[in-house]
Amino acid sequence: MNIYAALENAQLYFEAVSRGEYCCLRHGLPYITPSLLAEQAFCEMRLHLRLTQGDIPDKVSTSSARELLKIMLNVKNKVPKLMELREFFLSIPLAAIVNDVPILGRPPAIHVKDGCADKIYIVKTSSSLRIYRSDIVKGLAYSLIIYKTGLSCKDLGITYVVTREPKHIVKAIRVVKGDELVSSNDIRVVKKVFDYYEAMNTLSPLLAYWLGMRDPYPIKTSYCKRCTYKNLCTIYQLL
Repeated sequence: MNIYAALENAQLYFEAVSRGEYCCLRHGLPYITPSLLAEQAFCEMRLHLRLTQGDIPDKVSTSSARELLKIMLNVKNKVPKLMELREFFLSIPLAAIVNDVPILGRPPAIHVKDGCADKIYIVKTSSSLRIYRSDIVKGLAYSLIIYKTGLSCKDLGITYVVTREPKHIVKAIRVVKGDELVSSNDIRVVKKVFDYYEAMNTLSPLLAYWLGMRDPYPIKTSYCKRCTYKNLCTIYQLL
């Protein structure tokens, strides 16, 4: 599938969600985002309690889907000009249905080569330069959207770029472009290859929660004592 057909697929999903054709996920959400999945991977019970208390992000709504559609169409109109280049970076909202769950998101940076996405980049700031399960889940979710739309090449790479401070992000971009060597003191780069079966095995249990197929699962971590919702959490009561 070429890039134009892939973006047409994504556009159809955006339009369907915008019209309200998908609804009734847990907490009444019309769709979810890779960021929500990442938060869920950190502690599903914390996410569940937050949403139950009514703290639902404004960006997860049909009106937000329409805004993403506008952005997507604007970027899509620029693709023919970009396609004159053999390779380029693209930042565009995408959408796909995974296990009957609409997932909408805008990957931070997609590298397109010869008409298909061969790499995506996930950039974050962390003083420890660590990559957590939540980061892996976010990367897999973005990659799965790209894969499902048909935008990805045969081999799709996921590159995680972690900086100690926001001021190092510009330097990280140069690293991504190959204009600068990696400094292990300030920046960490981890490269993985997207595997569809790994992504589905990782995300399917998380998606089951949104379909109401199971109860939320608490995760015991050192963060529990600092959690805003600790007094409502069943696992914290057992600590």
